[in-house]
Amino acid sequence: MFNAIVSADTLQATLDSVGVLVDECKIHLDDDGLAIRAVDPANVGMIDLSLDAAAFESYEADGGLIGVNLVRLKDIAGMADSDQLVHLELDEETRKLHISIDGLEYTLALIDPDSIREEPDLPDLDLPATVVIEGRDIDRAVTAADMVSDHIELGVDETDEVFYVKAEGDTDDVHLELD
Repeated sequence: MFNAIVSADTLQATLDSVGVLVDECKIHLDDDGLAIRAVDPANVGMIDLSLDAAAFESYEADGGLIGVNLVRLKDIAGMADSDQLVHLELDEETRKLHISIDGLEYTLALIDPDSIREEPDLPDLDLPATVVIEGRDIDRAVTAADMVSDHIELGVDETDEVFYVKAEGDTDDVHLELD
């Protein structure tokens, strides 16, 4: 069982964060919130995301796992204005997610979770910083970097306390700082 009401802004930011890396993922629906862990096809980037039940206007779940086409779900969520509420309800018999946005009713067919790439183990890393940024900011940075290079450098300037994205091509450079 899964039934939730969430602001479109929160849903879109969550989907943006995950959608930067993968087109489909498994979503764990627990009574304390939802969780997603996925790795990109090149095994370069990984996301480990938790959205607590408190982030929702209303949230009920009794555990479970669903597979979702993020591209389609992002398109549907994109139909909502940022201040609107999105109602999500799982029909366990048909394995479909019913989505309501201000009178618009969508039914999204879910993907068999077994057909989605296995979730990665979380590596035991001792990282010097924790960075929290919007998925759309990463998307913008990667798009800009892609214009000049096939490689991207992500880092933290501990002195200035900023996260940066840098790419250097043969003739052009891109540098973006996010604080």
